[in-house]
Amino acid sequence: MANILLIEDDEQLSQILVTRLTEAQYHVDLAFEGEQGLWMLSQNQYDLILLDLDLPGIGGLEVLAKIKGKEQSQHVPVFILTNKDNDADLNKAKQLGANQYLIKANYNLDDILRIVQQMLNK
Repeated sequence: MANILLIEDDEQLSQILVTRLTEAQYHVDLAFEGEQGLWMLSQNQYDLILLDLDLPGIGGLEVLAKIKGKEQSQHVPVFILTNKDNDADLNKAKQLGANQYLIKANYNLDDILRIVQQMLNK
């Protein structure tokens, strides 16, 4: 069973994603803030990280930089799920090592689950 870390501050979306991913036989840990997600990452091994960019406290791009800057986690694929639809954030996320970048409003949960499955089956 793959372990996924979801860092997302939207409680409703978080619960829906956790439910759908759990139903698909993934183990999911949930963090509502960037610092909490980084702490969880320091305590556990993950196969995939789902990361929002608009987070309270430290933002998602800073979290991504810290994830990719640590030897323990630099190899873990990061899937950005955000409503930030601008080229600057997309380019920065790619530069920092994001493996996937999707605008939440443009995709449904089945699309997200399919991409998660593809990323974990590589």
